[in-house]
Parts: sequence; C-alpha cells; structure tokens
Amino acid sequence: MKNIKYLIYLGLLTLASCGVHSEVQMSNIMDKTYIGMSESEFKEKVVGEENVKMDTTISIYKVTVSSNRYIEGWTHKTRFFYFSNNKLVQVDEGERAVDYRIKVD
Repeated sequence: MKNIKYLIYLGLLTLASCGVHSEVQMSNIMDKTYIGMSESEFKEKVVGEENVKMDTTISIYKVTVSSNRYIEGWTHKTRFFYFSNNKLVQVDEGERAVDYRIKVD
C-alpha cells in the first residue's frame, strides 16, 4: 500500500513539474544573450533561430521554444531578436495583429 501511495505522489509531482520546460528554456536563451552582442555570436549561442527578415539595415531572428503540458496542452514561448549593424539592439515578444471587427447595422 505504501508503494502505491509513493507512486501516486511521484506521478502527481511529475505532472505538476511539466510545462515549466518552455519557460526554463527561454530563460536560458535570454541569459546567453545581451544587448550589443554580435550576430555571429548570437548564432553560435542560440540553437533553432529562424531568420524572419534581412535587409541592408536590419536582421530579425525568431526563436520559439515549445513544451507539452499534460493538463493544458502545448505551450510556446517566442522572442524576436533585432540586429542593426551586426549588433543586437532589441528583444521582444513581437506584436499581434489587431483583430478586425465588422459592425453590422
């Protein structure tokens, strides 16, 4: 009987700790980066970056980490890294497009 209680406790503890993974992963990425770092250094330190824009003045990289929360489903954390003149100048979560509403009279 004690073994069953122990297994249930261990199972609940495991389920409760799931989902923190994406937050921890993104925190580790943010700890590796800093304003002013070079683009090549960023590419060495961050795995899974995706270049979403590149022109003569700016490069923007998107980094997304995902984890599966057993109760709530998949969670995703996204950050955008902006480089100007080969230096990191800004990091943010991006912006959502405004939801359009149509008014019917």
